[in-house]
Amino acid sequence: MPVFQDSTLVFNIATTVTCYTNDYDPGYLGSCILTVPISFQRYDSIFGNTYNIFDFGAYDIYVREDTSNGMIFRFYPELDTEVVVCDMSLMPGDTFWMPEFYDKFPGVWPPDEYSYTEMFEKFTVVDSVSVVDGRKVIYLRPFNESLFFGSLYYPEFVPSLKFIEGIGPTYGPFGKIRFSMEPPLGLLLCVHYGDSLVYMNNPVLGCYQYGGGDVPEYPESVMRLYPNPASRMLNVEFEGVENPQGVFTISDIAGIVVLSRECNSTVTQLDVSRLKSGIYVVSFRNGKGYIVKKFVKI
Repeated sequence: MPVFQDSTLVFNIATTVTCYTNDYDPGYLGSCILTVPISFQRYDSIFGNTYNIFDFGAYDIYVREDTSNGMIFRFYPELDTEVVVCDMSLMPGDTFWMPEFYDKFPGVWPPDEYSYTEMFEKFTVVDSVSVVDGRKVIYLRPFNESLFFGSLYYPEFVPSLKFIEGIGPTYGPFGKIRFSMEPPLGLLLCVHYGDSLVYMNNPVLGCYQYGGGDVPEYPESVMRLYPNPASRMLNVEFEGVENPQGVFTISDIAGIVVLSRECNSTVTQLDVSRLKSGIYVVSFRNGKGYIVKKFVKI
């Protein structure tokens, strides 16, 4: 199951960016959160390999996929180097290495072609491998000496590092995206094919994050799911909310979105008859808040 299936692909990646203010202390720069939608731009051939080119502002990101073994490679033109950012052939106990690149001239934007230098490699170990709804999922331990997006923004929310067949790494298929002085990996929030949402890492975070403020959570009593377990139709009813406007998403435990639908009524029926048996997450989100609940499909 390839990741790069067509040219409408967009990855929503949340990353830390340095906050500059008029009175900032040069010895300490705070961190903010910014979601960067990285979209497919074109194809290009380098040294006999065809790369998917993604637009990231001042420069391009070169990525290719070997579908025979589920490996994703990123090419760095500045270093004339290709590195592995995903390997779906890994087994429990295997070690995965990711090179870490730092800017020679931090704070200079846009960076020039000589701004990257390779410092060291970060590694992780495969904890387990499973199959979720026909997709292979590789669960990884956190990278050594590495912070991850969630530990900076949501201390109680530590995203798990995974390789998901057809999606790629949960930090996005690009490794560390290019921001000066930003050591943490980004977090892959969502994947879209055109207007279709196909992956959501966590419904609490949604697809866009900016700044440092939490999105409020609705009380659990606001939304009721029935019947639960459900076999054909799942009813979603809001109590104490007049004409709720927002979006429903249903995703499996790997984060693959299996249904997305707009909501504009206090009672909505969702057809779940085609879903495989298992545990799913129903989330509702709008500009005022979010709520997340689980249901069982039988």
